[in-house]
Amino acid sequence: MNNTVTISIRQICGAHTYTRADAAPLYKKIEDLLLQGEDVAIDFENREVLSESFLDEGIVEHFMHPRVDDAAKRISMRNVSRHDKALLLEIYDYRSKLERKQAAQKKKKSLASPADVVRDVSDKK
Repeated sequence: MNNTVTISIRQICGAHTYTRADAAPLYKKIEDLLLQGEDVAIDFENREVLSESFLDEGIVEHFMHPRVDDAAKRISMRNVSRHDKALLLEIYDYRSKLERKQAAQKKKKSLASPADVVRDVSDKK
């Protein structure tokens, strides 16, 4: 069983919890711990000052594009305000839907229709 390392958003980011750039140290710390084989508990300390951009870049990105196969099982969150919990779920749901839609569009574009591959003999004139 892995050790769980608790990290504090306040200790890593201080009062800077608004932009994607502010979230970079948090993302990196989580990533480093996961790659070292540690489980990660993110302590929000009941702060309700986090923004969509910060949450998306610092935390949700680990669930959307994990560099470690079992990242979703190895990241937990503590002392999360009701508002931030709802926001995290909303961001994850939105990104999941957006990525499914983009994947479907990409697949649709990559499929050739019969009109693309069948040429009538008269087209060669």
